Amino acid sequence: MNESEGRNTLGGGMPAAVPVALGEVGYAGAEDVSALNKAPSSLALSKFDWSLEDMSSPARYMIVSDEDLNGGEVVSKVFEAMKGSADWESLTSPGIVVSITGEVSDFELSFRSKELILRELVDSIKHLKPLIVTGGTHNGIMRLVGEARAQYQTDINLLGIAPYAVVEEGEVLLQVPARDWNASGVGFGKAVYNRFQASEPYPEATSKLEKKSLLDRNHSHFILVESLNAEDKAKPWKHRYGEETIFRTRLEMHIKRGPDVPILLVCVQGGPGSVKAVLDAAKQGKSCLLVNGSGRAADLMSDAVKLCLPVGHADHIKRGDFDQRQKAMCEYFERSYGIRYESDAWSLVARVGQEPQHSIEENTSWDRFWKMYDMVVTQPKLIHELFTLANSGKCWIFDLNIEHRKGEFKESMLQCLLAEVEQELQIDVGVGDSNRLRSALERKLDLAIKFQSPSDVSNIIKNAWKDMKLKHYIPELVEDSLISALQASTVSVVEVLLQEVPYLEFLMITVKTLVLAFSDQYTEHDSKQAAQARRSLRLVNSVIPKRKIAKLEEPATSAIREGAQRKKDYQQWPLLDGTHPTDISMFQNIRHRSYPAVEDIISELLEKQQDLEVEFRLHCHPSFTYQLGADGPFADLFLSSILFLKLDLADLIWRYWIPDVNKAEVFWTESINPIVYAITAAFYLRRLSKKERNASKKEHLVSRADAFEGSAVKVYQKAVANERADQSVWGSASVSTRVCCATFSVIATSAAGCECAN
Repeated sequence: MNESEGRNTLGGGMPAAVPVALGEVGYAGAEDVSALNKAPSSLALSKFDWSLEDMSSPARYMIVSDEDLNGGEVVSKVFEAMKGSADWESLTSPGIVVSITGEVSDFELSFRSKELILRELVDSIKHLKPLIVTGGTHNGIMRLVGEARAQYQTDINLLGIAPYAVVEEGEVLLQVPARDWNASGVGFGKAVYNRFQASEPYPEATSKLEKKSLLDRNHSHFILVESLNAEDKAKPWKHRYGEETIFRTRLEMHIKRGPDVPILLVCVQGGPGSVKAVLDAAKQGKSCLLVNGSGRAADLMSDAVKLCLPVGHADHIKRGDFDQRQKAMCEYFERSYGIRYESDAWSLVARVGQEPQHSIEENTSWDRFWKMYDMVVTQPKLIHELFTLANSGKCWIFDLNIEHRKGEFKESMLQCLLAEVEQELQIDVGVGDSNRLRSALERKLDLAIKFQSPSDVSNIIKNAWKDMKLKHYIPELVEDSLISALQASTVSVVEVLLQEVPYLEFLMITVKTLVLAFSDQYTEHDSKQAAQARRSLRLVNSVIPKRKIAKLEEPATSAIREGAQRKKDYQQWPLLDGTHPTDISMFQNIRHRSYPAVEDIISELLEKQQDLEVEFRLHCHPSFTYQLGADGPFADLFLSSILFLKLDLADLIWRYWIPDVNKAEVFWTESINPIVYAITAAFYLRRLSKKERNASKKEHLVSRADAFEGSAVKVYQKAVANERADQSVWGSASVSTRVCCATFSVIATSAAGCECAN
């Protein structure tokens, strides 16, 4: 265990075995406390076990106390503490932040609702490395989310943020046994929370908050906050729920930092506190997804949003179609704002921050209205918050009352985030502001790729082509998006994007590409070509993964032997023209004074080329050689996909490399290299299958090998039989010999079904 693990800095009125000053051992990289502009009075990081028998993974926790928990400086220092700890660092750089709010007291969702919402919440976005945030206790929606994590995806980060004052047995977390503290006052021991035997069942959640709440054992991390403000400390523990709300919202936004990490709040059921939480989130710029049909506050806010949707919207409700609750809500909106719902639209739309024009008096009809939503509310002003929230443009609805298919909740989350981008665009972009339009298009494509939605990628591109301001940017953005999809191995999205760039010219590595990348051009035209060449090299390098494997004793290529040579300036290097074969190693020892990053890219590409050679020599044949770019981008992508066992992606690339063999434009001169690569892949996968012990994986490798071999044989037979074969400069017999002798003789068992011409 390193020093940052288990460190505990306690104080500020909170009991501890050994009080330690924040500046001494607060967290890795902490500044001296006197130098801090504003730091928490107390900040503790440690771990605890769930039982004496230590049968489950320990939970990580942090305790933060301060008189002003909502201050931005406190949030910043907590974030720094997270980054400084190996146990917390992964929480600071998620692919998406999903904040869950809702019912605190215990309730149940139907199995169908759990499958629709909770399973997709933790399982369908696991590839994004999400950070899911809840209230952390073993009650209500927090318990259900914890159960979903335990059942479907145990390796995602699930963070619970709760008031320390409401946590049962919270004092256990402040007491680390004395034997586990070293002479410097650093705690390395772990507390044991809820001291019961692992064989005993976990205490049942309660339907009413009659006592403090247990932490939920299916969460991975906890932050417990305590306000040291005298007014807050004087409150009974029941009234300290919500103490963490603003701190939590600001920490989530701090983790998000910038447009690259989407953030979404999901509300399931809930009470008046959930209305406030959603409103606070909307003010902070979060998109909010309301689960209508889950009950109470979520239904209340969903109805309010529906009443304020414009005419023509898919979820707009006509007055004649209002149900009893919506009629009552419309009446209260009209009374409180002095407006009318006429012609299925409000005569005046309130904006965020607008005060009600008429006071709302408590009366029996008001109580009846809240009872319709199974809520007891003592704050009549909540109706104003509802109307403000409904017009914020930050809320979208997922309706449990209608039939849904698998994947539709994930799709709703995506649509919510896409709508947010569109809304920001309408507010911020002025006439002719093409840069912001480009940025918005880039964000939309990024979101659709992250959520693995090929239909949305296709629609976004289709709509972008209709915008004259965007047409200039689309090709480059599509190329960048394809790189992202290839990196994520999102085959369905890659297939859509390949329809836009079917020949992958932007990933071509030719001698001309390399010459341009190293040259210092002075004319505007040549300068653009050089920049494009450097971009192509950068994209190829980013899309081909690097794999650390055992090296052969002898260097795999002449490039490695030349690596130690002293680098020369480009001007001292002999000029090359397009007649030279593509060989990256020829450019290994050239210095580029203006763009030194090009040198690094060439070095990395050579390492990856050597890795490919080494791996296929080990499993196929010692004579295997390979040069990146020599056979085009499809060859590079195909072989690297095979090496990393991205077999669905490899299959897609090969199919795009060789279109339908029955089409007239496909003839054998285009098919030589694809055949060689497909059979090489088949041989490689068969060799791997012989070493595989898992029966299902072994069967999968063999079936894929058979598929690649069968495809290669079919293309070969069609190519040779094509009437245009004899017109080739090579001649059918010559190339048949080349294919058979150069490839099939090495891997003869894979050549069944092919007959050499000679």
